[in-house]
Amino acid sequence: MFDSTFIDELREKAIETFHSTAREAALLAKQANVKNLILTHFSARYKDESVLVEEAKHVHPSVIAAQDLLEIELK
Repeated sequence: MFDSTFIDELREKAIETFHSTAREAALLAKQANVKNLILTHFSARYKDESVLVEEAKHVHPSVIAAQDLLEIELK
């Protein structure tokens, strides 16, 4: 799971507020060879987190948005 509060065009806002963008999360996940990236901690400005997921998928192939009560089985 990784903080992805903003899309990349709001990178300066992310820096000012000590948050990350979806693209930054995906870049770090790719560099760390993470198999599945789960984005979390979204700004309320996004009514639909799919914009963040799509941005991250341009960098990392396996991305989902966390939701309340989401359960993930770890193997």
